[in-house]
Amino acid sequence: MTLDITMNQISLFILVMARISGLILVAPGYGSRALPMRIRAFLVIALSFLVTPFQSSIVLGVPENLAQLVWLIGNELGVGLFLGFGVNLVFASAQAAGQVIGQMSGMQVADVFNPTLGTSVPLFGQLLDSIMIVTFISVGGHQMLMAALLDTFKHMPVSQVHWHEGALDLLVALLGEAFALGLKIGAPVMVAMIISLLVMGLISRTLPQLNVIQVGFSLNSMIMLLILSLTLGTGITYFDEQLRVAIDEMRSQIVGVVPYGG
Repeated sequence: MTLDITMNQISLFILVMARISGLILVAPGYGSRALPMRIRAFLVIALSFLVTPFQSSIVLGVPENLAQLVWLIGNELGVGLFLGFGVNLVFASAQAAGQVIGQMSGMQVADVFNPTLGTSVPLFGQLLDSIMIVTFISVGGHQMLMAALLDTFKHMPVSQVHWHEGALDLLVALLGEAFALGLKIGAPVMVAMIISLLVMGLISRTLPQLNVIQVGFSLNSMIMLLILSLTLGTGITYFDEQLRVAIDEMRSQIVGVVPYGG
């Protein structure tokens, strides 16, 4: 009897760990490659030990075959991945805005390494991404995301994962909203750069001897930094609102209940 209980607890622990691992692997902040793997593994194990006792009333049957075991673990992993990937789509707005700003200001060749994505990204994309990470932590986004994950254990215990219709449509909608958010953040700089280019074009026609390229590059950089500093606060407000909406919508989609803000 003791052996049966122990095996059931081990199975519960593995499934709980799979769900939490999905979130830690891809969620902003948690899934950053700048965060050592040992710390992420410790966080997954620690949270699994805390959550598993609350799932102790569930009695798991012995999987009939390997495919059934993989299906159970895959479903649990998918819940965490869904939450983490959905929030990551909101952060894609920073990359979109950075790409727009870099192209319009003539600094698109200035790439830096992004530890979260593991690849090179535009300089201003990395700047905005870092600002969004700070905002994410400052407004308690990491707590809201973790609370949404823990809430899934209440409404959808381990081994009882059921996906509602529209999960894929929600991710597509979040991607579209992230693209729109990126344009909102980059639009003021884009408009300012267009005006600057028109003004420099008129000046070049009036003063042909003036080195427009040299003057224009410096002028564009100054205008871009000025406009970005003046409008960044509004962009962060948009990001905060979109982040809260995204987490609520994903939580509602997974557990099938009214969001916190509803």
